[in-house]
Amino acid sequence: MEDAERVSVRLNRFFFPAMPVVLVGALVGGRPNFMAAAFAGQVNFSPPMFMVSIGDHATRDGILSSRRFSICVPSRPLLPRVDLAGLVSARDKDKSNLFRVFCGSVPDAPYALECPVNVGLSVHATVDLPGDVLIVGRVEEVLASKDVLSHDGLVDISKVDPFFLSMPDNIYWSLGTPCGAAWHEGLPLKRELFP
Repeated sequence: MEDAERVSVRLNRFFFPAMPVVLVGALVGGRPNFMAAAFAGQVNFSPPMFMVSIGDHATRDGILSSRRFSICVPSRPLLPRVDLAGLVSARDKDKSNLFRVFCGSVPDAPYALECPVNVGLSVHATVDLPGDVLIVGRVEEVLASKDVLSHDGLVDISKVDPFFLSMPDNIYWSLGTPCGAAWHEGLPLKRELFP
């Protein structure tokens, strides 16, 4: 592979292999609303934060108004319902009944009971991008179903069974198999190359 010829790939909006799919929850018109999002991920170790990039959507307006939102991590069996949450706009339809809603300690951050992991956030910062607003939220709480926890009380990603979106082919993917331990696999090479 290291001698493989490199070719220029047509630059378009989507060049990263896969992104985690989440539900973003917010109050829209006083009602719980969820939208599917994939431009999302953890940022900042301490305090923990999460970012999501959202275009001109009612959910974004709800977040910017209340300064609070949720990230709900769906399991693979929820894929059709999560996809629907991305197909229908809260500007046109009331999506408050797509999921069973519950609330944690973060006001105005609705959680989807069907999702095994729910994160309540307060807006830390926003960045206006050419087409989206990047919203960085400070994690205020994480609630998880007991059945997705490991024996030591941590969220077990294999039990969550999340899914991912690749673009521009617009395909959902499931989690693969573990391929190594972070901050461990490179140690023998570090000792060899940087004694």
